[in-house]
Amino acid sequence: MVSRRTATCHGMGVCLSCTDRRRSEEFYTGILGFELVRGDGEPGVCRWYRLGDLTVSVMPNATRPMPTGFYPEQATFLLMIETDDLPGIHQRCEEAGVPINFYDGDVVMEIEDPDGLPIEIFQKTDD
Repeated sequence: MVSRRTATCHGMGVCLSCTDRRRSEEFYTGILGFELVRGDGEPGVCRWYRLGDLTVSVMPNATRPMPTGFYPEQATFLLMIETDDLPGIHQRCEEAGVPINFYDGDVVMEIEDPDGLPIEIFQKTDD
């Protein structure tokens, strides 16, 4: 008789394909504040970054960026993060030339990474 087990899954992270790893790394670390946690100095492999509980790997395996538009017709993902200073992040994005698709200083900002991948940044609330 086969014993029955309860299988569970846990989130590990998300892998982001990019066309230029250096440019993406500068964006995710310099603009959004991710920290490198794995893969430093290893050429040709993905590197892992962490922002709070979120782990993201950056894989330089794309040949072209996402088509323009925050809500594309093809399936995609939406990276959602939060901050305790949305106006400060907005200013940082503006100064760096990051495409800003929507900004409500009290609630949310929608931006794109260097390859057009959509990101929503929410103002952290006490809830």
